[in-house]
Amino acid sequence: MIKLAKTIYDLHPLIKKRFSPHGFKDEPIEKEQLLKLLEAASWAPSSYNEQPWRFIIGIKGDTGSYDKIFSCLNEHNQHWAGSAPVLLISVGKKMLTRNNAPNRFHAFDSGQAVAMMSIQAAHEDIYIHQMGGFDAIKAQKIFHIPEEYEVLAAMAVGKIKHDPSQMDEIPKDEIFYRNRKEIESFTFENDWEIPFK
Repeated sequence: MIKLAKTIYDLHPLIKKRFSPHGFKDEPIEKEQLLKLLEAASWAPSSYNEQPWRFIIGIKGDTGSYDKIFSCLNEHNQHWAGSAPVLLISVGKKMLTRNNAPNRFHAFDSGQAVAMMSIQAAHEDIYIHQMGGFDAIKAQKIFHIPEEYEVLAAMAVGKIKHDPSQMDEIPKDEIFYRNRKEIESFTFENDWEIPFK
């Protein structure tokens, strides 16, 4: 069940392939594959090359991190994310190392790191589902994350579940082709009310 995006332009196949599944195989991710995803994240661009992203990694059955991350997810996300062999939390450093001034791009840059990770994951036939539905304050507390860092997102990582017998558990929008807003709806020129054409 690979849902290629129907794009207007000829985009890279990994961009067309990437999506956020709700079902994962009960199969571990190889350590080397996980390290590849993390290295891909490390090559994201960032303001002043600050690289403000940090990741807390939970591998099912290996460490207590997995259960801690899982405990921070809301009930809806716990329902499906527990099938993933890896759970992550992304964190951004709010202050610049060079002068301890606020880094207003910390979340933007950390998001770019996750985007790079997602593309590498697609190349490895691994999928990442990013989640906002989790308790960031709880995560900050139970992982003892310093105040100069902001907890940004949780992620479930794994290989997509293909078992047709499980398809009734997967939302219909995950089975069919995906769609996106038209470019003209989110781009502008000369004025906020004038779409870019």
